[in-house]
This record gives sequence, structure tokens and C-alpha cells, in this order.
Amino acid sequence: MAVLKLAQSQILKLMTIKPTASVLPCLNSVRYRKPRWVPKAASKEFYVREPTPIDPVEYEELKWRYQEYRNTVEAIRMHLAAEIDKKEAVEMSKQVDTEAGWDKMVKLTEEWNKETAVKREKRQAEEDLLELETQKQIEKEKEEEMMKMLTKAEQRLQFEKKQTFITMENLDEEIEKILDVRMDYEYSIDRSGNVLKGNQTAKFRPRRYDK
Repeated sequence: MAVLKLAQSQILKLMTIKPTASVLPCLNSVRYRKPRWVPKAASKEFYVREPTPIDPVEYEELKWRYQEYRNTVEAIRMHLAAEIDKKEAVEMSKQVDTEAGWDKMVKLTEEWNKETAVKREKRQAEEDLLELETQKQIEKEKEEEMMKMLTKAEQRLQFEKKQTFITMENLDEEIEKILDVRMDYEYSIDRSGNVLKGNQTAKFRPRRYDK
């Protein structure tokens, strides 16, 4: 009993405290219940709650209306779910159409790339063949030019040699020319490389050095 009186006195003190303005923001509204060891109040010890009376007509009406409400809400929910499914199906169809269109564009692009590659390879082969033929033509022209130059040089050499050819017709004449030509092989060369011709050479006079 002493503990009960102490708890009651503490509760009364808390109820009589008037919080100031500085404490109000820190207070929270809390619903306190009796501790488990506190017995029921004498006024409620033998109290039995009577059930609330229900009107049968009103109950049937509310029951019918509540069932209609649930059916309506369920119908609306199903309708919204069907609309969402329909919208998702449309979006999925659009996505499928988009993917199909994308696949079609990719396939068409690959076909264009293949055609372009074939044309490019064909054009490259034609250009390579043309370049090879041009190179061969240039080399052929160079060879022909070289052959012409060699032929001209050979003809010039033959013409120059023909000037000094000895034939049966000019054999006697050439023999006479050779006999008439006088060659003097008696010559000397000094230290400077000068050729000194003639039968009479300068006398060599050795230098004398005085002792």
C-alpha cells in the first residue's frame, strides 16, 4: 500500500506541475496507463459493458451497401489493372515493333555495306589493274626509248668505224697513206711532263758545287 500511495502522490505532483514556455517544446503528449500492480477502480470493478444495439434494417442496408462498395472497388481495381496491362501490351508491341524496325535497319545497313564493299573491291581491282598496265606501258616506253638510244649509238659507232674501214677498194690507198706517214718515236719527257721531240736533245750539264 505504501508503494501505491507513493505512486499516486507522484502522479498528482506531475498533474499539478504547470510547464513553462521554455519547457513546452520539449514535452510530448503521452497516454499513461495504470501499472500492472494497480487494481481496477472501485467504480469499474463490476461494470459490464452492454453491446451497442443494432437496427436490423440498418444492418442489412449497410451490409448490402458495403458489399456493393467492395464489388465496385474490386471492379474499378480490375478495370485499372486491365488498362495497365493493355497499356503495357501496347508499349511492349511498340517496343517489339521498334526492335523489329531496328533489326530491319541493321539488316538493310549490312546489305548496303556488303554491296558497297563489293563495289569498292571491284573498283580497287580495276584501279590496281589500270595502274599495273600504266606501269607496264611506262616500262615498255622506257625500254623502247633505251633500245632507240642504243640503236642510234650503234649506228653512230658503225658510221664512225665505217670511216676507217679498209676494204678491197681502198686497200692500196690506205697502204700508201701508212707508208707516207712518218712517225718519230725518238722523243723524251722531262720532269714536268713535256714531250721533247727531235733527234737532237739538249745536252745534260751536271751542276758543280764548290767545295
